[in-house]
Amino acid sequence: MTLATLAIAPLNVDAASSKTVTVGVVGDTSRELWQDIGQRAQKKYGITIKLKEFNDYV
Repeated sequence: MTLATLAIAPLNVDAASSKTVTVGVVGDTSRELWQDIGQRAQKKYGITIKLKEFNDYV
């Protein structure tokens, strides 16, 4: 599953009511995008998205 798929995949609200998902991001642009997605996922599905920033790429 890609990050884009995760963002648009239909979710079962009952199964995801207390779920936390960690998403790896690279750079500030990705972080801003995923913060917005996280807010929407929390409101609509009750899912908490935690962001893990990677900056050690070559």
